[in-house]
Amino acid sequence: MNRLIGSFPADQQSQVRAMLSESLRAVLSQRLLARADGAGLVPAIETMVVTKAVGNLIREMRGDGRCVLFSTHVMHEAARLCDHVAVIHRGRLLAHGTPHELTIGYEDLEAAFAAAVAQVDG
Repeated sequence: MNRLIGSFPADQQSQVRAMLSESLRAVLSQRLLARADGAGLVPAIETMVVTKAVGNLIREMRGDGRCVLFSTHVMHEAARLCDHVAVIHRGRLLAHGTPHELTIGYEDLEAAFAAAVAQVDG
């Protein structure tokens, strides 16, 4: 992560770090380490999965009256976290409304999203 953030100008790194923290769902880190017996290398793998803390932060910011733009393809997260949802496909706004409004006649937001895209793609 530091290498990625470090590729931006110093005055933008704080903003990039904040943007990444809001959009990442998981971080996988891999390194090769020397075996204890010295006979080769072994992989060391660390996985960090984003937890409820991200959702709590979004809700907290929304509660403070801030506008939070949340971009995702995970519709159950959008339904849970968003007051208003816009379905954008290939640069076109296909549908928008509250999660409740968009799911009328559909099982869930995923089905509403798929139906909106299918109308365009055929």
